[in-house]
Amino acid sequence: MGLFYPDLNGMGPGGTPDLREKRGLARFWEILTRDTWGLLASGLLAAVSVVPYVIGNMVSIDSHALLPMFITAPLGGMLAVPQLCGAADTVLRALRDEPGFWWRTYRRAWKQNVKGCLLPGAVGGLLFAIQIFILCQINVETVDLLLLFAMLLGVFVATAIATWLLPQLALMDLPTGRAVLNAILLSIRHPLKTLVATLLQLAYWGLIVMAFPDTLILFVLLNFWLPTLVVEMILYSDLDETFGIEESLGVPDGDGE
Repeated sequence: MGLFYPDLNGMGPGGTPDLREKRGLARFWEILTRDTWGLLASGLLAAVSVVPYVIGNMVSIDSHALLPMFITAPLGGMLAVPQLCGAADTVLRALRDEPGFWWRTYRRAWKQNVKGCLLPGAVGGLLFAIQIFILCQINVETVDLLLLFAMLLGVFVATAIATWLLPQLALMDLPTGRAVLNAILLSIRHPLKTLVATLLQLAYWGLIVMAFPDTLILFVLLNFWLPTLVVEMILYSDLDETFGIEESLGVPDGDGE
């Protein structure tokens, strides 16, 4: 359960079920208090695994050397994305109200998804690293505004695609090209939700990076689980409609069907 409940054994509902469907902040609070430990633990694992990626990028940015990034970024992405996928899987199961011990479920899902995460991790890690490197090297006072807009748009598009891609890596075993195409099509099909989810993530990470190290404690506590939970709450109904999450997670309903 969660921090505020007596059963600390893991994910899932307990006690007398509340049959009323909660939405918005009420649903967020329900998941947060019920699945506290699973969310915190999966987020912490993702945060620890992303440290080599961050260090590699910092070394390249500080040395103004792009070449080392072509080595550290793909390797760091391959190391980090399986845990990011694990955090996404944890959130999806929480949104599904799936019972079960979190660590056992996490390990099983991690083993199933790790191979499918390696290529997206390498490519995505390199793409985001190059974008960050370029943005850190530009002179805001002299840069052409059109060029700056194009670079920021590229970051937005990449983040939007990643937002729809990560749940697919957690849910299914798809070829990377097919999963990316799905992400692009979903971004186009649901422009408003894509816009909101992407802007929220960029605002969150922008705050963490720009105010660092003052935001270090904030990152340690909230890291990846909070933006993942908020974003997947926004996208869940469309993900379920498209990919059948209720069936994919393989947990029977309460009536046994």
